[in-house]
Amino acid sequence: CETFWDKDHLTNSCYQFNFQSTLSWREAWNSCEQQGANLLSITEIHEQTYINGLLTGYSSTLWIGLNDLDINGGWQWSDNSPLKYLNWESGETRGVVVVLSGRGAAWDHHRWAQGRGGGLGCQGCPLTAQGQRAP
Repeated sequence: CETFWDKDHLTNSCYQFNFQSTLSWREAWNSCEQQGANLLSITEIHEQTYINGLLTGYSSTLWIGLNDLDINGGWQWSDNSPLKYLNWESGETRGVVVVLSGRGAAWDHHRWAQGRGGGLGCQGCPLTAQGQRAP
């Protein structure tokens, strides 16, 4: 991993957090792409737990790659990872894009991909999350 990145030695995944701005889902996706990365896809409980640990002390929301933007495709990860793990916030899943909630790190859905609603989570060898530090 590069400088300023956190490495999960169990999975060899690298994560970077930058808590400075709030982006739309599409802006977050574009930012990840420009870094040669993808929006975060959480495909197993270990990854969710590791990320929860990195986010301890922060109360912001982060965009992740789970989306329903393809009207014929249903829910999918933006990097085409298999959809084999879910961690929905209680309630219905009728949105089109998903944020990682600052409340227990469960997933919440939003109906807009252009509106500003969270920081970003990138993954490739990066995860970039942007938001605000909890008081």
